[in-house]
Amino acid sequence: MTTPENILFIKLGSIGDIVLTVPALEMIKEKYPGARLDYMVSESCEALVRRIRCVDGVVVTPNLGAGTSMSQRVSDFGIAVKLAYSLRAKNYDVAVNTLRNPVFAFMCYVAGINEIITFTGGQLDPFSTKKVSFDLGKHHMARIFDLVEVMGVPRGTGLTPGGIDIRQEDIDRANKLLGREDPDAPGLMVSSSPGGGNNPWTDMPSKRWEAGRFSRLYELLQRDFCARIVLLGSGPDAQIADTIQRETKANVLNLVGKTTLAETMAILNMSRLYVGNDSGPLFLAAALGTPTLAIFGPTDASLINPPGRLNVAVQSQADCSPCYNPLDGLKGMAFRCADYKCMEEISVEDVFRAVSALITESKQKSNM
Repeated sequence: MTTPENILFIKLGSIGDIVLTVPALEMIKEKYPGARLDYMVSESCEALVRRIRCVDGVVVTPNLGAGTSMSQRVSDFGIAVKLAYSLRAKNYDVAVNTLRNPVFAFMCYVAGINEIITFTGGQLDPFSTKKVSFDLGKHHMARIFDLVEVMGVPRGTGLTPGGIDIRQEDIDRANKLLGREDPDAPGLMVSSSPGGGNNPWTDMPSKRWEAGRFSRLYELLQRDFCARIVLLGSGPDAQIADTIQRETKANVLNLVGKTTLAETMAILNMSRLYVGNDSGPLFLAAALGTPTLAIFGPTDASLINPPGRLNVAVQSQADCSPCYNPLDGLKGMAFRCADYKCMEEISVEDVFRAVSALITESKQKSNM
């Protein structure tokens, strides 16, 4: 491959998936420091991509693919075609398309991009010039490296703090939301997202551990570690957070639905620990270097949990777990399950034991 001058990387969402692309982006810039690297992302995740340090420009789209009706799909196709023509002026040499939808390969073709690298998707795609196998047995981050390896980009080692920009103004606003609480005061500042599992493309309630169990976990963390619990999440998680705030005996600060993405990242960066479900804040915390404990039921922690010794997962031991398969889409078992057996079988004791071990290891490593 000739040295590219303009590279387009395509990943519309979600927050966790975007975070796991950062190591590959950093290696692209290391391999081709003179090239411009632009990121195509949905409007719902734009704020995050604008904080990735190695990204030079952002191409924002509507939340394409979020609709399932024929009229919505036709509308999405029309938007993609219009966007393709607008991209012609940018003279991209290479597109790295992480989406298995051939519409995006077609869009790159119409945009005049000569080298289009994408995953094999099982659908007709005469537009991509290089196709890479979508290996279900690999970690999400490793699959992204499979794509960029076609460009001669070496594989990175994982998430490294510093890849996402946290600004002083974000910290100042976060401190105000925290009541100007000193994050270095005695006790652990623990951020937690008891909701999650939803974004413009999917809603997977089976990812959510029961609110009452979070309530009890927070009580144990406060009792044994003087933990100061901060609840984070988006608007749809507000009902879960309100229930926990009413029921728990622990002193929790409920900021669910009350923070911007930048403020959320600043709070996660200040935190000594993150505990929660497989959701966006988990990946943001890990990218910022905060130790994490994540609870996994329908999804496979070995394939998605952020890599790193201080990023620990509690995986359900239910015989049906994990059941999520990205190739199944919304018809998969993870979306059709009615009893959430996998999450029900994860006890408070299981999670508290894992959190306690993580706190001990974190203290030994950083004297926190």
